[in-house]
Amino acid sequence: MTFAAELSLYEKAIRICRLVARNPNVVAFLDAPHTGTDLGPETFSTFRRQLTGSADAVRVGAGRAYLKVVESTLDGRRIAVESGCEALWEKIETQIRMLDAIAPADWAAATVQGDIEPLRRGVLRVWYPSVQKVATWMGDTRLRRRVGEVLVTDEQLEEMDRLLEPGDILLTRKNWYMSNIGLPGFWPHAVLYVGGPEKLADYFDDDAVRAWLQERTGRGTTFVEYLSQMYPQRWLEYSLAIDGRPHRVIESVKDGVVMHTLSQCAGDSIAVLRPRKDKLAKAQAIVEAFRHVGKPYDYQFDFATDHALVCTELVWRSWRPGPGKEGLDLPLVEIAGRWTLPANEIARLYAETADEPDRLLDFVCFLDAREQEGRSMIADEPAFRRSHNRPKWASP
Repeated sequence: MTFAAELSLYEKAIRICRLVARNPNVVAFLDAPHTGTDLGPETFSTFRRQLTGSADAVRVGAGRAYLKVVESTLDGRRIAVESGCEALWEKIETQIRMLDAIAPADWAAATVQGDIEPLRRGVLRVWYPSVQKVATWMGDTRLRRRVGEVLVTDEQLEEMDRLLEPGDILLTRKNWYMSNIGLPGFWPHAVLYVGGPEKLADYFDDDAVRAWLQERTGRGTTFVEYLSQMYPQRWLEYSLAIDGRPHRVIESVKDGVVMHTLSQCAGDSIAVLRPRKDKLAKAQAIVEAFRHVGKPYDYQFDFATDHALVCTELVWRSWRPGPGKEGLDLPLVEIAGRWTLPANEIARLYAETADEPDRLLDFVCFLDAREQEGRSMIADEPAFRRSHNRPKWASP
């Protein structure tokens, strides 16, 4: 009876592990820490190790071998029938056939993989800090120096700020930084524009937004009041000016998900795309972005979990549709076996769908670096539409 129970548990554990392992994103999600729940880090790996590890395989294999010995030398099946245990014997044989049907290799190979998991995790814990240090150094290192730090001027940013609306997506680029090497395409960085408190108050003075806030709070309130009550510390920080320059964006950089001024996120080239969604969808995107402020940067570029975020993941998660949230479904792309969203793919998405009536994004503006002239200039929509095809180090 004990062996029958062991077989049943082992067979079901194998099935669950094989099903979950088909989707690396699900594995990553289950193994990530989830604050405020009973799911600790490495939940799936622990489950697989404890229920399908080599010790379990040895017990199951030994029991199977013993069953064959009993059947061949002691006429075990006949004894089981005579003692009223025929159903249990058949149950054991059924479980063995089911295990064989799953995959013969799972009796050994799959269980070995379960025990390799702790070693892989251990190596990652050693490797991860090195990756983080190298990536941080690359993000701070410029291959070529120029007199000015960046080509986009404060005056250009002030003019741009007047054009922008909450929820806009900014693509930015700083020429000659080593971090550009490890990021695909011309555009390496994406940012979510929020706007100042006054712009937020005016923009979201909207019937649909007010109705949504009423539903969530049970009383009448404004969008700014809602943010300040939901995230008091973050809103206070957002409202404070830095050197007289107020926060305007939320972005994920090497220091994590932070609130920055336009000058902090801008570089040598900057483009603005506007999601073709109503004000309610934009309000929901900004609320979601505030929820992620303070999280660390994700040096593993893993979109399956949200305990750490890369720049485009912040934009993607802020805008991602959900229950009661229309959102904007920015498509992920598979790179090296992992689903992700390079900033350059957002530019590509616009370029490939710009003429379609149901496109997701509208073009707003483009400041294009002119390296030889030492300045950034206003460029038109066709220039931006072609920009995603530029070489990584191209400069007009």
